[in-house]
Amino acid sequence: MKRLKINLVVPYKQIFPPLGLVYPHLGLCYLSAYLKKHLPGRLEINYIGFHPLEFGILRRIIGNRPDVVGFTSDTANINLIFEIARRIKRVRDVPLLLGGPHITSLSQGLSSHIDIGIIGEGEETFLELIKIFLGNKRFDADLLYNVNGICFHRDSQVCVTAPRQEIKDIDSLPYPDRAILKLGNRLNLPYLFYPAEKERGTSLITSRGCPYNCVFCQTRLRWKTVRYNSAQYIAGEIESLRKIYPRLNIIGIVDDLFLISKPRLEEFVELIKKKGLEKGIAFNINAKAEIISEDILKLLRMINVVEIGLGFESASERVLGFLKNNTVTVKDNQAACSLANKFGIKVNGQFIFGTPGETRQDMEATIDFIKRNRFSHINVSVATPLPGTRLWQVAKEQGAVKDGEETNWNNFSLAYDTPGNNIYINQDVPRADFFKLMQEVKKLRAGINRPVSLWHYGAYGILLRAAHKLKRIISDSKTIFLRSSRLTHG
Repeated sequence: MKRLKINLVVPYKQIFPPLGLVYPHLGLCYLSAYLKKHLPGRLEINYIGFHPLEFGILRRIIGNRPDVVGFTSDTANINLIFEIARRIKRVRDVPLLLGGPHITSLSQGLSSHIDIGIIGEGEETFLELIKIFLGNKRFDADLLYNVNGICFHRDSQVCVTAPRQEIKDIDSLPYPDRAILKLGNRLNLPYLFYPAEKERGTSLITSRGCPYNCVFCQTRLRWKTVRYNSAQYIAGEIESLRKIYPRLNIIGIVDDLFLISKPRLEEFVELIKKKGLEKGIAFNINAKAEIISEDILKLLRMINVVEIGLGFESASERVLGFLKNNTVTVKDNQAACSLANKFGIKVNGQFIFGTPGETRQDMEATIDFIKRNRFSHINVSVATPLPGTRLWQVAKEQGAVKDGEETNWNNFSLAYDTPGNNIYINQDVPRADFFKLMQEVKKLRAGINRPVSLWHYGAYGILLRAAHKLKRIISDSKTIFLRSSRLTHG
């Protein structure tokens, strides 16, 4: 029996693909595992990760003549996905599906070149759609009306079906299908681990959702409820990872908040110690400052947690209160940072600049906070109004964004030093002054992150800027050629 070919496609995070240093998309690995579990032997699934500047990506996607192509994308890369979809449709009539946070948050913005958008959790929805395709060899609109959790085109309109119920027991999901990543020994992930040359690691997800509702975050839109994997499920996956990757020495637990449940943490630590799974393995995690205590840190030290990611965001009480709905204070942030360092656990500090209402004095207070504390590295973002968030509503009220309008989503990158212009919605500090201040932050970050494979990122930055310039030159040349052709033949 001929197997159905499915390509699962995702843009890489902005790290360093030329050296194989890429961040795998576990969501697609879960999707592959779920499909294979319920349709054993009937599918051939290919994972295609690509850099936004990669040449020849169209050939990679359609080269094996797939029957279905599934994309996932965040907001910053969605225009790129729409353009790739347009180019695919010009050469091959293959169904194109799209999931991820952007289409979940802005379902009415489904491109005419994408056939179906998957809203929210994807496993059950994608399986139902593939079963329809296996039975009909196409996606009939009359059948799509009965599929919950999707959007699609009908009569020049975008139809959105009823919401799909989330999977309540996420222990029922198979472990993610990491085989499709074809990583081999390439376990250096600088996005997670520092210094990248010494650490051989991968990532792990142990929960879905977050009980908080920060004004900048899309998590509550994607995962409406908070659900946890059991300690037994997590320990089983770690055992599996050690067999798959014998050289593995670090695991990044990339949940929004791994420490949501203290009882689960205690059970997890007890089980890890009982099985000896902490031997030769270190962990890094994400947490929230007010959760951090001496008891929590003692538990984390028992299983070799070497780094905690903490979203400090701002050292202005007023700005922090707005960003995090008054669920944490600057005092909490300072206490958590100091306590983690006291216990010998590194701190990855995450900060946001450019929040509406933030003054220059607020920003300088955050810079002072960074200078007076000890961090393994820091990540800095511009306050970006992602669709569906409270910041999106603020930007709409300002007239900076509009629902249903053509938008240059490339400007919605959270990183302030990427090529192009970030969308900027703080009306208290002029844009020019803000980005001048960010140059100071950039130098500060470089000094803190210096041990972090700096030559990788220095080379990467030069190549990235050169590639963007080359791409603009090619694009401009094509435009000039087309215009002159029209004039000549006009």
